[in-house]
Amino acid sequence: MHDLVASAESDDAVARALLAKHNPVLARALGQREAEGKAEGKAEGKAEAVLAVLALRHIDLSEQQRSAVQALAETALDEALKVAVTCESAGELFRSG
Repeated sequence: MHDLVASAESDDAVARALLAKHNPVLARALGQREAEGKAEGKAEGKAEAVLAVLALRHIDLSEQQRSAVQALAETALDEALKVAVTCESAGELFRSG
């Protein structure tokens, strides 16, 4: 157990040193992770907007439909939001595109 802790501490020290040196490989990986996180957050926000518009319009969704909205790609969510503003039923949302 002691060896595992020592190994983890050693790994942490190496990681801190690479970060302090602004290692380009680490910088790229961190930048990519940040960009992916922002994109995921943006898509989640758009999905919530679609669901909020539908709820305000009293258009009910099944759990399966709600999950389908949350799984849409960001570009599809842009279109879904436009449809959500005018559709009469959840079915229209999934027939668009």
